[in-house]
Amino acid sequence: MTIALAVHPGDVEAALTAYEKNLFARSERAAAEAAANLEICFRHDAPQSLIDRFAEYERAGT
Repeated sequence: MTIALAVHPGDVEAALTAYEKNLFARSERAAAEAAANLEICFRHDAPQSLIDRFAEYERAGT
């Protein structure tokens, strides 16, 4: 938010709009990943499906 305020000095609404534009893009990706992970938890092959997901994260270093 600090950068958005610096880019839009004196215009809090413009700064907030710019900040939210980036925030919503990041939030959308996180929400999609969370939904996919929740689905994995309840698949027919759970808990193995969740263990496999954890292994994917470990391989990716995340």
